[in-house]
Amino acid sequence: MRGESQPGTPEVLPAIAAVRSLARLGCAVPEVLMRAVHHGDPEVVKEAVDAAAALPAAGPVLLEAARNPRWDVRRAAARAIAIAGDRSLLPELRPLVTAERDPLAAEALAEAVRALEERPAPSGR
Repeated sequence: MRGESQPGTPEVLPAIAAVRSLARLGCAVPEVLMRAVHHGDPEVVKEAVDAAAALPAAGPVLLEAARNPRWDVRRAAARAIAIAGDRSLLPELRPLVTAERDPLAAEALAEAVRALEERPAPSGR
């Protein structure tokens, strides 16, 4: 998962399998997923995004993926952010919406902002 393989090459399959296995075993912690988010293949990155969506402390991983150069990764990250429902991501997410140039990624980012804004604020705040 060091990002040494070329996108779309057979060496990527073990990296995807590793991220998927770690998630299934409950061992996909944010520190590991952050490394996977920096992998050179977008499919590995999207696998890490999927795993991060289920973790309560993975907001930084999802935001990092939302800044990826590839529109499909940014779109996947936006969808995962909406699912994760962490309202604390809103201040960093809003500028990404206005800066996004790809229409599909922009739509997904805007939907993530709407989804987070519609969630009730945690009690005690």
